[in-house]
Amino acid sequence: NNWIYKNLKYEFRAKGNLLLPKVTLKQKQGSCRGFTLLFVEYCRATGRAARFVSGYHRVNSEKEESHLRAWAEVYLPGGGLIARKILL
Repeated sequence: NNWIYKNLKYEFRAKGNLLLPKVTLKQKQGSCRGFTLLFVEYCRATGRAARFVSGYHRVNSEKEESHLRAWAEVYLPGGGLIARKILL
């Protein structure tokens, strides 16, 4: 998670297909969806159970404005599923 935050540039993308982790790494940038998928794939490759989660984050309660966001949940033995927002 920290490596993604320190080494890749965040870009807001409201539309478009989800980029594969190898594309996100090659471009050295991505959206929260791309960062989350990269993190989930890393967790799985290192033997940790993880899943991709998405939902809406309200950014302005007066205008009922919200953005679609993505984050990972990782299973930690003894701790259960831990939600991890990719740092942006």
